Amino acid sequence: MRRRIAATTSVGCLVASLMILSPPAASAAVLGSATFLSGVTGELAFTHLPLLPDKITGVFNTGFNNPDTSLYTFEIVDPSTNAVRADLTPFIEPNYSINVPGTSGFQADFDGFTLEEVMHDYVIVKMGGAVIGAAEIKGV
Repeated sequence: MRRRIAATTSVGCLVASLMILSPPAASAAVLGSATFLSGVTGELAFTHLPLLPDKITGVFNTGFNNPDTSLYTFEIVDPSTNAVRADLTPFIEPNYSINVPGTSGFQADFDGFTLEEVMHDYVIVKMGGAVIGAAEIKGV
């Protein structure tokens, strides 16, 4: 009987300790994705979690025909005005490599805009200034 009480008390203390050490629940994440189906194929995912840097993760399967990453740019464009809202290139370019015809998977932190601001805009991929792919940023 004493062992059972001691074990129960130890488990109870452990649970209480974990509850105290656990961070408070964060509010819901904001998620978005851009699926490329023509020209280049692949997927980008955007994630915003409170108190953490915003993240972009992705991979492209086809459409990257030159292994030189400096030839490619990634921009978020407002479809109603064609204005560039954000240049993702400085965030993505150092974090991926090209294995023709696709890319390695990559992850990067980004700033300068919120996901809410660019929802329903388009991510445009260019090679040498020519558009090779476009996908709408949609909520998930």
